[in-house]
Amino acid sequence: MIILSKTSNLPLILKASAILGVTEVLFSILFRYLGLEDFQMVPYLRLVTTVFLIAYLFYKKLIIKDSIKRIVYYNSLNNKLVFYWILITLICLIVGIFRLNPILYIITDFFYIFFGFLFYRIIQTSVNINSEIQKLEINTVHNTFIILLLLLSIICLFSKINIPSFLLVLSLSFSFFFFFKKKYLYTFLYFIPFIIQFTTANRAILIVFLLFATLSFFNRPISEKTLFKVISLSVTAIIVTPYILSFSIKQILPLISDGSVLKARLDQVKMLMEGKYNWNSPEMLSLKQRIDEVLIVLKFWTANVFNFVFGGGLGATIEGHSFKDVGVGSSAILGKEKIHNIHILPFSLIFRYGLFGLILFYLLLKNLFLNLFKVLTTKNSIYSSLILFQISWIIYSLPAASFLWTSPIFWFLLAFDYGKNK
Repeated sequence: MIILSKTSNLPLILKASAILGVTEVLFSILFRYLGLEDFQMVPYLRLVTTVFLIAYLFYKKLIIKDSIKRIVYYNSLNNKLVFYWILITLICLIVGIFRLNPILYIITDFFYIFFGFLFYRIIQTSVNINSEIQKLEINTVHNTFIILLLLLSIICLFSKINIPSFLLVLSLSFSFFFFFKKKYLYTFLYFIPFIIQFTTANRAILIVFLLFATLSFFNRPISEKTLFKVISLSVTAIIVTPYILSFSIKQILPLISDGSVLKARLDQVKMLMEGKYNWNSPEMLSLKQRIDEVLIVLKFWTANVFNFVFGGGLGATIEGHSFKDVGVGSSAILGKEKIHNIHILPFSLIFRYGLFGLILFYLLLKNLFLNLFKVLTTKNSIYSSLILFQISWIIYSLPAASFLWTSPIFWFLLAFDYGKNK
């Protein structure tokens, strides 16, 4: 209770992260007690945590009429992205209703985008971003958040539940920031949650970690003079990395206990790199599932002009009785006959929004690369680490699409460009 009371002095981004993190961990324990597995509890956790954050923002009177009444157009990529997203969501809401998609999924699809838009607008209308960034530069602000983060990580470890994904990515972002500030104690403390989660980490968080590990070699902003050198090193790294990775995996695999999630993921990578894989084998089941989803979406998308332009609309589902991945069926609220979750991000967007979804994915990629260039070419700062969260969260969501738009923190940080420049 003492720690929670101290969170009242935190910047809004950390305060919101604390509320979401505590809520997710407590309800994960409750849902586990009620017999739900990890995949089964995900949709309920997203809904509960978002509702708790909305309630807090209402309590603090941060959700005001200006948040949705006054439309602000600011010439930034993030602003275009968010306003385009809410526009196509409204269009595809009509499409979903016209197609008689499951009402539950129509409501939840609209809920996350609408409140994501609202979270974005709260930052634009109610928060002084420059003040937020200045607070985040203060070490004592991080002390309270680190204590809470480590406490939640330890609870997750002993309760055998996953640390909230957004907290892992956020902690890696801050660890990256303090690494370049040469404050190695903070670097290590923010890195602890990833260490705790490492043996049960999914592919997405491992990819994000590799991104941070790569960026750690750039200890100063890239200039025009060093740009060619960086490009040359990057091309060399792309060529050499598969060989280094293959060798490293062969050395690491014997040291990892059988049955662990990490070993299964590394086995998949090893088989793919060696070309010795069987799509029908248990080891490749989850990857085969993703490919099956992609093929179904492509068949649906190209079936007619209406599907191509508008997609399936909000709440669109596919039939999944032929899927062998048990986790996919068990996590579907309405059962195998109405599977709503398409894992691969671009195809998830295409399935919901059609051609509009493909344009949305282009805007997300443009956001990713421009922000990555911004991080590499500007002085290391807390602002850069927050921008890096945006980049990392998009990358994290590439193989796990729905994580992208269901995270309030993602929408909060999209507004930082607007707030910092207004």
